[in-house]
Amino acid sequence: MTPKNTAWQIGHRIRSDILTEKRAGYGEQIVPALSARLSAEFGRGFTARNLFSMIRFAEVFPEARIVHALSAQLSWTHLRRVIYLDDPLKREFYAAICRVERWNTRTLHQKIQSMLFERTALSKRPDALMAAEAGRHVDGFNLYYGALRGTPFKWLDLVAMCRKLLPRHDIRSIKYFTARVAARPGDPDQAMRQQAYLRALQASGPVQIVYGHFLTTRVRMPVAGSPPGQQRFEWVIKTEEKGSDVNLATHLLVDAFRRRLEAAVVVSNDSDLAEPVRVVRQELGRVVGMLNPHRHPSRELLRHASFLKPIRPGVVASSQLPSGLFDKDGWIRKPRQW
Repeated sequence: MTPKNTAWQIGHRIRSDILTEKRAGYGEQIVPALSARLSAEFGRGFTARNLFSMIRFAEVFPEARIVHALSAQLSWTHLRRVIYLDDPLKREFYAAICRVERWNTRTLHQKIQSMLFERTALSKRPDALMAAEAGRHVDGFNLYYGALRGTPFKWLDLVAMCRKLLPRHDIRSIKYFTARVAARPGDPDQAMRQQAYLRALQASGPVQIVYGHFLTTRVRMPVAGSPPGQQRFEWVIKTEEKGSDVNLATHLLVDAFRRRLEAAVVVSNDSDLAEPVRVVRQELGRVVGMLNPHRHPSRELLRHASFLKPIRPGVVASSQLPSGLFDKDGWIRKPRQW
C-alpha cells in the first residue's frame, strides 16, 4: 500500500470511527490529541495538520477505487493542493488534467493561481450549461467496456444514470449506439440477453437505438509464447464492432447543425470523437459535455469538451432497471447472468 493510500485509510478511519455523528468542533478537540498519541507511538508524519489533510482527502474522495487511480499518478503534495479546492468540479478538473498533462506541483500551483478553471467553460456548472434542450448520445460499447463489464450492474437504466449525474437536466431523449451481437458456441444466449436489454431500455424511457454492425471473420493469428523460430498459428474467430462511433459522430453533428439541440451530452471516452466534439463546440457554438465511463479520461476529449464528469461505480450500481418490465411485445425479464 502506498503512503497516499495509507493516508486515505487513516483519514477514512478517523472520519468513520471517531468523528461520525459528533458535534461541530469535536474534530478540533480530538485531532490534536490523536496527533500527539500517534506521533509518540509512530514518530513523524502525524501532525494535526497532516491528520486534517488525511481526513479531508477521505471526505472529498470517498471511493477507494478513485483514490487508487489518483495515488498512482499524483504525489501527496499534488493531492493536498487539490483536496482543499472548494468546488467538486474544480477538484475533478485539476486532478484529471494534472494526471493527463503530467504537471509537477509547481505547475499545478501556477495553473490554480492563474485561475485556469475559471477561464474555461468548465467553470460553469454542468447543470447550468445544460439548461437548454439537450440530446444525449451514448456509445454503448464504450460504456460497457469502461463501466459495466465484469460487474453485476449491466442492467443499467440510462435515464436514471443521467439524472443522477446531471440532476437539473430535463431528460428528453437518449440515442444509444450499439450493434447486434451474434450467438457464439461458448455463449449461445448472448444475443438474447442483449435483445432483452435493448427492449428494456426502450420500455424505460425516451431511448432510441441506433445500430451499427459486427464484422466476424475467420483469421490465422500467432500463438503467444511460441519458441523463437518456431512460431505457431491458429485459426480464430475475430469479431469487430463497426459503425457505432461513426454513427454517433454523424448524429451529433447533424443534430447540432439542424438545431435539434442547443447542448449535448456524450457518454464515451473514445478519442475518435474529439474532432466532432470540437466542431460542435467551436464551429456550431453548442455546449458538449462528456460523461466518462473509463478510469482515465481521454486527453483529446478533455481538451475539447465543455465539461467532463466521471461515471462513478456507485452511480452505476444505484441506476438499475427494474428486474421486470413490459412493452408492446410482453414481459421483459432481466437475464439471470446479469
